[in-house]
Amino acid sequence: MSQPQEIYISLISHTNVGKTSMTRTLLRKDVGEVRDEPHVTTKNEAYLFLESADARLFLWDTPGFGDIRKVLERVKREGGATAWLRHHLVDRLTQRALFCSVEALKHIRADADLVIYLVNGAENPEFAGYPHLEMELLSYFKKDVLIVVNQVSHDLDSDTKSENRLYRDKWVQNWKTFMQRFPFVVDVIPLDAHHPIPKMERKLLESFSSYVKEEKRAACRSLVRETLEQQRYEQQHCTEAAWRVLTFACHQAQPPSEDEKGDFEKMQRDLSQQMSVFTQTLMKTCRMSMADQAVLKTELADLENRQNLISEKKAGLWSGLLTGAISGLTADIMSGGLSFGGGALLGGLSGWLAAYYGSKGVNQLFKQGKKDLKWSNAFLVELTMSLSALYLRVLHHGRARGVIYFSEQKETEYWFSKLLARKDEISELIDSMVYSTDCEESRRRFESLFRDLPNIF
Repeated sequence: MSQPQEIYISLISHTNVGKTSMTRTLLRKDVGEVRDEPHVTTKNEAYLFLESADARLFLWDTPGFGDIRKVLERVKREGGATAWLRHHLVDRLTQRALFCSVEALKHIRADADLVIYLVNGAENPEFAGYPHLEMELLSYFKKDVLIVVNQVSHDLDSDTKSENRLYRDKWVQNWKTFMQRFPFVVDVIPLDAHHPIPKMERKLLESFSSYVKEEKRAACRSLVRETLEQQRYEQQHCTEAAWRVLTFACHQAQPPSEDEKGDFEKMQRDLSQQMSVFTQTLMKTCRMSMADQAVLKTELADLENRQNLISEKKAGLWSGLLTGAISGLTADIMSGGLSFGGGALLGGLSGWLAAYYGSKGVNQLFKQGKKDLKWSNAFLVELTMSLSALYLRVLHHGRARGVIYFSEQKETEYWFSKLLARKDEISELIDSMVYSTDCEESRRRFESLFRDLPNIF
């Protein structure tokens, strides 16, 4: 049986640009050491990135370049030769910057099938100084170089996000323009280590197949194809988990009793358990970790023995006491009936969208005779959007950032706001689920909507 073919991708950059952070995000593992200071990584480290029966792809995290002028001058004196690097020794303690540069170059020369040169998108390459020298030095190694532009994340500030997006597009274009003068640069891809965009990650993987050494491209192409197929399976797994929560909520029915508070809490508790399973599925499938669990805290004193709607002011106060996010428990609205207050929370994802819903007020709770309590259509729309927002948040959370804190609501709210443009489509979906008998059609529509999320954002 033949050994799997090994493919080596070398990740290099100027020091303190974020190589190890990018390595963590691409691998979805906590590897290496990350500190905001130069030359933290001092040796070449290989990490298994992709694997199949026929091939294994390793991502190499390398020491960052420091002042490479001496190396560049020596290469020029040698007429462009780099063989001398194999035996070149540098004192690690007294010449740390030069030592790190030489170690990275030794690896590139000996092993790299493709070089990824990571750059800081916020820097202008024309004025930074070091890109000119480092790219000139790389030209002597006769390796294809793929540029990845880091530090180009989306902005969560709704007041300035359009302006910041324009700035980031301009930053990426600056690097594309700068790199056009180097014929060995094969592509420029924006990918932020802290807020990765799934379609850019896919583009990076696909580029491996096109630009590794010719003799390894077939194996790499097969390996990437298998990896992307596995990602589609993982995406389908997350979609099914979200569908289970939504169908559970659609079919929840609680016979009303004299204990209104108990009825409401039971429905909350049951749905919270489903949300907890969904969140854990996301964490496991996307290989992430969360710092705060799906904890549900309720404060329903305002609802006790009420026969009228609570005010938005009180609803906002009540909502603020919750670590859950949304509400809308009702009886079948088509049957009419008197309202007796409402409130909401869902999933207890440590405060998903409490601020948003606090200003909006809580949905109303209806009851007539012995009609079962159900979630309102409006609530189910918000639930679908919240499931989608949570999924997008996890997809765009780079492993470099560490664990996910769901108690930090701003990012979930950001993705929720992005979904408002699709609210009508989601409302139609919920109507079809509630009023139609064609369950398969409803499921197909939901899967189509959920599957498209990583491609749209």
